[in-house]
Amino acid sequence: MTYPRALVAVLAASLLAAGCSGSDDDTTAAPDAVATVESRPETPVLDTGADTVDPALPGTDPSAAPTGSPDPGNPAAGTTPAPEASAATDAVGRAKDNVAAVTGGKQPAAGPAVVKLGGVFPLSGPLGSVGTAMMESVQAVIAQTNAAGGVRGTKFELVVEDDQFDPVRGKAVVQKLIEQDKVFAFAGIFSPFTTQAALPVIRAAKVPVFPSGSDDREFGEPMLFPVTNPCGRQMAGNVQHLVSERKLAKLAVVYVNVEAVSNCAKYFTAVAKKLGADVVFNGATAPGAPDCASRMVAARASGAEALIVITENLGTVKCLQAKDQLGWDVPVSISYNNTDDPVILRGAGKAGEGMLSSSPFTGASSAAFAEQCGAIKKFYPESRLQFFSIVGCLGTKLLIEGVKIGGFERTGLISALESGRTFSFGDLVPPLSYANDQHLPYDLTATVEVKDGTWVRVGKLYTPAGVE
Repeated sequence: MTYPRALVAVLAASLLAAGCSGSDDDTTAAPDAVATVESRPETPVLDTGADTVDPALPGTDPSAAPTGSPDPGNPAAGTTPAPEASAATDAVGRAKDNVAAVTGGKQPAAGPAVVKLGGVFPLSGPLGSVGTAMMESVQAVIAQTNAAGGVRGTKFELVVEDDQFDPVRGKAVVQKLIEQDKVFAFAGIFSPFTTQAALPVIRAAKVPVFPSGSDDREFGEPMLFPVTNPCGRQMAGNVQHLVSERKLAKLAVVYVNVEAVSNCAKYFTAVAKKLGADVVFNGATAPGAPDCASRMVAARASGAEALIVITENLGTVKCLQAKDQLGWDVPVSISYNNTDDPVILRGAGKAGEGMLSSSPFTGASSAAFAEQCGAIKKFYPESRLQFFSIVGCLGTKLLIEGVKIGGFERTGLISALESGRTFSFGDLVPPLSYANDQHLPYDLTATVEVKDGTWVRVGKLYTPAGVE
């Protein structure tokens, strides 16, 4: 097949695309401690020698994780004992109450010594840096959990494969992880195209997956548990801010000319119309090589009062620079999975100041991120924090919290997740909740803006406008 290049643009350009932080000359290789498709050394299963305690439930104090400054090549080094007995005792009581609601009062059976989790990321090629960032976030949460004693004494091992952002290869490695490596669940699958290609295998084996959550089709699949909301809903938030808050009635849109992004653009174009605005310029451009100069000239000539850009990260930088060179001074709103992307912030420079988007997350620079996902920098000090760092962290934490409640049987895990209970991870993300017929975790977003070179939330969470 010859479509991986187009898929790279899709992934980077919209919520349906997971790799908007992708193209970067400084691609980071997968760490030696994590198994990859080319090299498969043993993933570290940490044992600090500390006494095992029953884990806290979602929304309880995350300080149950160990503290310290370990060597990133040896995550167990430098850790200190985890929680005091009183805090652990309180957590145990809350855990038993919540387990009873799912398991009919029975405590989940103890698990094996080690449970394998799968991870499929693009660790090589143009998306290597963003795939590595997500992989590091997954591995960091697992390392933190293992260092705290695991779940009822069971440790986790992450088995990683590099799909190179090729869905054909992706399907093959997912099948291998299920059939050969016998993974219990997938702590992360980066590419929505790998997820879709592998769905028949995933469904047949009934293996839960915690994906990037960027393909609209993922929200109705019983085996998929995304931690974000769909592209159309997110981009509707971008439009709603421009039209309802900034009172701008003429919008220009530049996007990569592939079906997934086109469908996303159609949805938020309809939202704009419902809100009383018009998209006066629609500029489709080639995947991987956006013709920003000509698109910016045409968009400016259309009389647009604001610009929405849905391209991969380097394409976004090019369009911002082209707009700046024209002296066209209008607000710019970009795809939400480009927020926190260091490539865009570095490449756009002053042209990126005031850039807008919408996001359900408080961002990688927030105190909530440090509280919930601080393990990333602890175990991977050089990790390049971005949107997919948050996705990987939250998905893995959700998986582990589900295991704490439902145990090490897949049916128990799925029942715990679909019980309708709320999984809270502080202020980093809206509370997540799933039902057995709907896996949309929430329908909220908030306006974010680049101020002094950093993405910050500038408004409260709200439900984006729809077309119904």
